[in-house]
Amino acid sequence: MIAATTMVAVPVSAGAAVVDLVCPATTATIGFAPPLTLTPRTTTVTISSGVANLCLDTSGQTPAVQSGTFTGQLTTTMSCVTAGNTPGTATFSWNLADGTHANSSSSVSLTADVAGEIVVTGTVTGGRFAGATLLGVFDVTSTNALNLCLLGQGVSTAALRGPLTFAGS
Repeated sequence: MIAATTMVAVPVSAGAAVVDLVCPATTATIGFAPPLTLTPRTTTVTISSGVANLCLDTSGQTPAVQSGTFTGQLTTTMSCVTAGNTPGTATFSWNLADGTHANSSSSVSLTADVAGEIVVTGTVTGGRFAGATLLGVFDVTSTNALNLCLLGQGVSTAALRGPLTFAGS
């Protein structure tokens, strides 16, 4: 069920790729069309108003990333309690330390669990951090999600909050 939950720490195993960028204060709005119900169906998922803040850029690229914005879209089979793992795309616009901007494009997949967590994974396909793996582990908050799903009205939007990491570029 999409509901508020606590943030889960993602351990980094030995031999894992070196982290290039971590933005712990990342938020976005996620939209579902048609709205999510208890019945799985083909749904277009749109990530909008994405903001990545408090970024720590350890990539060695200069100027360093300080923050950024992003959007994304994919189509998958999804319900209030399940999500497919269908690839889509995301684009990032980075605010750099010298006041300029850089961009990244990526392929992304989304998975969700009953506890209200959405995990976005992908690979940066172009621009800054090309070749890096991205990982976002987001808590999901939606007002009255349980009631909307149980009553069949559906969930059309939710808020995402959590860390966004890029590694191995």
